[in-house]
Amino acid sequence: MGVSVAAKQLGLHPSQIYGWRSKVKLYQSQGDAERELTTENARLKRQLAE
Repeated sequence: MGVSVAAKQLGLHPSQIYGWRSKVKLYQSQGDAERELTTENARLKRQLAE
């Protein structure tokens, strides 16, 4: 099953799936320390937005 078919079945735009896939690949390529910093940075950005 391709991305377009899966997206259609889930009611999503294919670009959403491609975006998620890119984020997962980036996340998997990071080391543990870098992953922790990325997670903390995202948390702080959400906190600032509030």
